[in-house]
Amino acid sequence: MFSQFKWNKETFLLLSSVFAVLLIAFYPFHYGYFCDELYYIALSKNIAFGYVDVPPLMPFCLAIVRYLFGESLFAIHILPALLGIVSLVIVQKTVKKMGGTFFAQSLALIAFLLAPINVSHFSLLTYDSFNSVFWMLAIYSLVLLLLSDNKRYWIYFGIAAGFGLLSKFDMLWLGAGVAIALLFTTERKYFASRSFWLAGMIALLIASPYFIWIATHDFVTIQYFMGYSKALSRDGSFALWPFVRNQIILMNPLTLPLWLLGLSYFLFNRQGRRFRLIGLTYLCVFALNLVTHAKFYLIAPFYFVLLAGGAVYFEKFWTMRWSKVFKITYLIALFASGLLLIPYVRPVLSPTRATQYMQWIEQMGLAISYDKSETLPQWFADAFGWEEMTREVARIYSALPASEKNKTVLFTRSYSQASALYFYGEAYALPIPISGHDQYYVWGPRDLKRGFNMMIVGCDPATVEAIRPAFKSLSVVGKTENKYTMPYNNKSIYLALDLQQPVATFWKQRKALTM
Repeated sequence: MFSQFKWNKETFLLLSSVFAVLLIAFYPFHYGYFCDELYYIALSKNIAFGYVDVPPLMPFCLAIVRYLFGESLFAIHILPALLGIVSLVIVQKTVKKMGGTFFAQSLALIAFLLAPINVSHFSLLTYDSFNSVFWMLAIYSLVLLLLSDNKRYWIYFGIAAGFGLLSKFDMLWLGAGVAIALLFTTERKYFASRSFWLAGMIALLIASPYFIWIATHDFVTIQYFMGYSKALSRDGSFALWPFVRNQIILMNPLTLPLWLLGLSYFLFNRQGRRFRLIGLTYLCVFALNLVTHAKFYLIAPFYFVLLAGGAVYFEKFWTMRWSKVFKITYLIALFASGLLLIPYVRPVLSPTRATQYMQWIEQMGLAISYDKSETLPQWFADAFGWEEMTREVARIYSALPASEKNKTVLFTRSYSQASALYFYGEAYALPIPISGHDQYYVWGPRDLKRGFNMMIVGCDPATVEAIRPAFKSLSVVGKTENKYTMPYNNKSIYLALDLQQPVATFWKQRKALTM
């Protein structure tokens, strides 16, 4: 797949796209670390075969990046930049394999590159970036299989699926979608192929360290996903129209005709029906998402192949009068609209201008459902306030008598606050924080002992009241505030003195395996 490039206009197109990905990934940095990025840094400092809510591949790769380049925002964004480059190569290769030439490649690359969901993946450290690339590799293997009928491509599919499972469990939906779609096509013959079943075994073998970790840690990951599913059921965004609408927005509404054209090309066109399995797989995965109440962006990695199919059909079979003018106009419109939507998911504007931009987005009807601070959506707001919070905690902690410092631990509501204190707290000689949230619960209460004090950060009043009976006394000692951060991060800081309960009893009550 990564054979030597020929220096022609197709190579120039790809290199231009790579340059755009690098710009998206690295410039500019107006905001700080997003809360999940701080969490992933914490995970990468504690390498394991698994974590409650995150498979092990991304933290392992991040640990390598941290060792080589450090922990700056620039350094940690090397990973999404590299994954973005790989994804561009896959898109171009897919279009070429389907018979598309320069225009089709340009159309598919621009549509893919500037889709808001992909801009987010290129510019943010997240396991979704890894998951997306392995979905794309698996689907690209299917394209090669359908073109050649060479069963070895099932093996490549299995390898991609295995590493996908080490990135995110979403790969299960793709595997299930492919298996169901096979039943309705002539490709059901592959059920009799040893390569097909070997691919499944390879995927499970690659992912087995994570499955073993889950089994040896009281199946906390299963508990987490059960809580996650309940939360999504209450959310209501899994209903058909919100689900479809959010996907249309995050793929850029102007790409809708293109990927629908690709889907119809696979399902109904005489030349395109060799890829009917892929079209049916999309429909199966779509249905599975709705039935299982999955997040609307779970299926986002699939759209690259629909864009590729739509671009090929658009190039080859749209031969109406003035078609060339229409094609160029559509290409320019895709590019312009993609640029216009970048500030929706990428912090390229100052907070003040971003607030104004978000108001315009809402007026245009292009906003997805999301939590937000007073001014910014959550995916921007959760990049603010962490340093200020740490400084305030450090101020309170440093004012404690030496005898009290040695027996005071930091406790937070969520992994976000804990990870921020873990990351920034080293400069202030703060103890490593504890939390009952997700992986921090598995890491346990660390140095907490009966009779110890606890500084409580980021907890709502109900949580504080639940903790109060476990200590001799509890009082407010400070507060964290930032006008741009999420409201749940602007909370009072409490100091609880003299833990009265056994640590095991106290810790069991703090368990919070939720989204």
